Amino acid sequence: MVKFETLTIIVPAYNEGPTIHKILEKLRDVQLIAGIKKEIIIVNDCSKDNTIEKVNEFLSGNPDFSARVLSHEVNQGKGAAIRTGIKSATGDYVIIQDADLEYNPEEFNILIKPILDGFADVVYGSRFIGGKPHRILFFWHSIGNKLLTFASNMFTNLNLTDMETCYKLFKREIIQGVDIEENRFGFEPEVTAKISRIPNIRIYEVGISYYGRTYAEGKKINWKDGFRALYCIIKYGLAKKKFVKHIALIAILISLLGNMFALKQYENKQMMQSDPFSYYGYLPAAIIKQDLKFSFLNTDKESYFNTMWLHVLPDGTRYSKMSIGMAILWLPFFLLGHVYALMSHHVPDGFSPPYMFMLCLSALVYTFIGCVFLGKILRRYFSDKVTGLTLLLIFFGTNLYCYSYQQIGMSHAYTFGLFAVFIHLMLNFFEKPKSSSAIGMGILLGLIIITRPTNIMILIFPVLFGLKNLDDLKTRFSFLIKNSKFILFAAIACAITISPQLMYWKHITGDWIFYSYTDEHFFFTGDNIIDGLFGFRKGWFLYTPIMLFAVASIFIFRKKLADFFLPLLVFTSLNIFVLLSWWCWWYGGSYGARVFIESYALLALPLAALINYLLKLPRLALLPVFILFYFFTYVNRYQTAQFTSTQLHWDSMSKELYKKIFINEKWPDNYDQLLELPDYENAKKGIPERDMKNVPQ
Repeated sequence: MVKFETLTIIVPAYNEGPTIHKILEKLRDVQLIAGIKKEIIIVNDCSKDNTIEKVNEFLSGNPDFSARVLSHEVNQGKGAAIRTGIKSATGDYVIIQDADLEYNPEEFNILIKPILDGFADVVYGSRFIGGKPHRILFFWHSIGNKLLTFASNMFTNLNLTDMETCYKLFKREIIQGVDIEENRFGFEPEVTAKISRIPNIRIYEVGISYYGRTYAEGKKINWKDGFRALYCIIKYGLAKKKFVKHIALIAILISLLGNMFALKQYENKQMMQSDPFSYYGYLPAAIIKQDLKFSFLNTDKESYFNTMWLHVLPDGTRYSKMSIGMAILWLPFFLLGHVYALMSHHVPDGFSPPYMFMLCLSALVYTFIGCVFLGKILRRYFSDKVTGLTLLLIFFGTNLYCYSYQQIGMSHAYTFGLFAVFIHLMLNFFEKPKSSSAIGMGILLGLIIITRPTNIMILIFPVLFGLKNLDDLKTRFSFLIKNSKFILFAAIACAITISPQLMYWKHITGDWIFYSYTDEHFFFTGDNIIDGLFGFRKGWFLYTPIMLFAVASIFIFRKKLADFFLPLLVFTSLNIFVLLSWWCWWYGGSYGARVFIESYALLALPLAALINYLLKLPRLALLPVFILFYFFTYVNRYQTAQFTSTQLHWDSMSKELYKKIFINEKWPDNYDQLLELPDYENAKKGIPERDMKNVPQ
């Protein structure tokens, strides 16, 4: 058993007169396991009320209760009080106990147990795991806490559930070796960041109770402390030698938040048009109308559902042609918006501001998760600097930027996130096969398929990853046989995830499998590939030239990407051919070739290989390449703004119009005459488009 004779309990106190004597009673009465003694240090942070009088009164009334009282001459904050207490601690381990009644000292023993068992050096008490009592209070506080914990984990690479918890138990030598700088509530993220960098430290987390209090009851933390905590997460998280990747993620997060609040799409229903409306329509229909056959439209002619892509079966039943994947991805956010609408003055119709705000937030979350996991993938093979620069180019230099905030109702930023997490889990599985990775891959594959069925092509990666010759094929076959139970788990998880789509089709049509696009088809002639890649209407490499470098790098750096070369080659070739064989190969109104956005989670690898090579060049040779990439990024952001204002037309761009508006905010006088309207009618038949200027409209 670990040597543990004395526990130092630090009690920071500021204006805690109403509760300080109660917490001291609890500290007096608590019996620590294994005969551990208590050293109690009370730090009075220049309280303005009767806190110190209550402390002295309690100590004089309890002569057997030993405690040291330290005082600040001026109020400095909780972090400063803790710092003072830590300096004076002499116990084997140190824990903080707030002077309010939100935490129960009886649970010290829960935190002590992993120490005594020889597993831990630091133990956090989480309010969000286990079956302990938890007072229900502020919804947005809990969201803020989870976001701060998520941000902290991103920098520390820990998987805590409650970074902001008061109960943190430290080995004394460890905490006294940490230079605490924060004076207020920034102590929590600061100490978490700093202990996470201690080599070989063992950090555990256990479930505890939480008896929170309201502001009327004396709660002091506020929204300003939340922003300070985020600042501390960034400040102390970046205090590592390797931080370029984190700078990139911070820049992406700030951009996502800034764009979200600047554009304020959540103040109207503009993002709920055409495809997005059809993706989203399942949720209000199912949860608010309880009618997935949309029969309410028989009497509700003015319903917001009249703009959905609804088709009608021979018996008159309406159905949405869109698959339900996006509705499932949106579901948690929709429910949060629905609950808030029901509890507030907003109309709970599925389209009032709470719903729209949560949908905007969902795009931010899925995009950022995609960037975080893409960073994890890249970091396996490349330096922190290469990873960070690649992330910046993928986000700011491609149309992912546009679809992360301007076209947030479309699926591509979401499936970009799904692709990144899927590949991360795939790499984990090949490194060390586990049921969790297999099940996660199955769930993600299911979501990917029912969001955009053509994205099933991502299966090429787990099938071909690491194959370089016939011997590798034999090794892969043996690997699959050996881990067949995990493959089965993945298949079952995928089937369960897909099942809601199958059940919907069965409910609506009577068939488990149903082609919902009726008169829309693929034409595998290859006639549109050149236009799809280089044309002025939507050319992928024209509007997103960085991806031309990424695709070329698949071949150039095939040795550097040995394990990825074959799947990248096959996937990219097949993806281009299939997606540009759709009858509407330009995919309606969009900025650039939106259907390739999810593949950026894969093409980031050859792009990173290129950046890795370029960074080794002399600075003079690197300068023109840097200028070129910066120019591509600038043009992408400029054209995103042009697309937002419709100066860059959503489906009728021509060479002449492109030349007129390229990095030019002035609209041509003959704008309408410069448009080249697509021939939707002929395209749907798979025959050459006509010049629509000569076709009567």
